[in-house]
Amino acid sequence: MENQNRSNPTIHSLIVLTYTRADLVTARIGELTRIFGSDPNVEIVVFDNGSTNLEVKLALSNVPPSVRVERVQDNLGFGGGWNEAVSRSTGDFIHLISDDVRVYGNIVAHIERNLGNRPMWTGSGTGLVVGQTIVGPKAGWNEFAGTTIEYLMGHYLVMAREVWSALEGFDTETFHPNDYEDMDLSHRARQAGFDLVAIPDLPIEHLVAGTIGYNPTRYEHTVKMRAAFAKKWNLQNIPTRPGE
Repeated sequence: MENQNRSNPTIHSLIVLTYTRADLVTARIGELTRIFGSDPNVEIVVFDNGSTNLEVKLALSNVPPSVRVERVQDNLGFGGGWNEAVSRSTGDFIHLISDDVRVYGNIVAHIERNLGNRPMWTGSGTGLVVGQTIVGPKAGWNEFAGTTIEYLMGHYLVMAREVWSALEGFDTETFHPNDYEDMDLSHRARQAGFDLVAIPDLPIEHLVAGTIGYNPTRYEHTVKMRAAFAKKWNLQNIPTRPGE
């Protein structure tokens, strides 16, 4: 993932988006500083997406020097939080790390080994979006009357900043505060000519909905965002409630 456009060393921005869960963000800070704390080519950015509980404020009040904390007063939602967090980072490559993703190895080196000489950005309008898992056929929520929308799960995504800029981040006008924004980003990436690359053996573990959990209210919102996705991409929203 060498820098194609700058004379300075390539910088990777490892960005953690967090909301209300002091235990999760504390664990992520510990993991990332242990692995990358002395790496001059990595910046660690923790973005507090409007947490109001004292536990998070205390957890972020005394972080290691290698960690930069950014915050907003009001929660911006999943996509909005990421869009703002990326705008406050500086790296050539951005790593979007949800706070419910345990990191137990050098993700930067692992991706570089897997990609080999394949650049994530060539400067000519082609590039990659990398993640751990591509959701394929028969997953349910990405099936629309027989049409499958394959996408990279949004718990961990990596791309060159130029790719992110070309995609203009997550679509927060259609998808708010959460759900389907990762599927939409992947679909737009493919429409723009970018490739989706999954590296299943990345040294990470997704705790699955650890940040905000899952409940009947969240399910109904997911149903609503599914309908919004179908409308945006002119797909038949069948079935309207997968799994029921």
